[in-house]
Amino acid sequence: MKKTFYIIFALIISTSLMFATTHTVNTQGMTFVPANLTITVGDTVVFNCVQGFHNVNGSLATFPNNPDGFQNPQGVSSGWTYEKVFTIAGLYNYQCDPHIPGMVGTINVNTNSVYDIVSNSADHT
Repeated sequence: MKKTFYIIFALIISTSLMFATTHTVNTQGMTFVPANLTITVGDTVVFNCVQGFHNVNGSLATFPNNPDGFQNPQGVSSGWTYEKVFTIAGLYNYQCDPHIPGMVGTINVNTNSVYDIVSNSADHT
């Protein structure tokens, strides 16, 4: 029974990863476009600095209520691309440090809903 559970669990995880989506957020003037995004756990967000000098700061030092911290490693600069895979559900805030309060964004990460095929219930009882 345990072996069957692990096989089913592995199939569910691999299937959910196959359907992960990549989303793009671009800098546009003094804004992120789109500024607000809703994604699913496992999705990737690609941040592109297409013009100007910007950064992406979603660090826990700046936003301690974020489920996980993130920021582009280049810091404030131009012409960079930064990818982040979101693996923890929750609401993430981020900003461009030199352009706050106007250049801010949010990413709402939802969980995949997995129906328990072993016990035929959504609450795993």
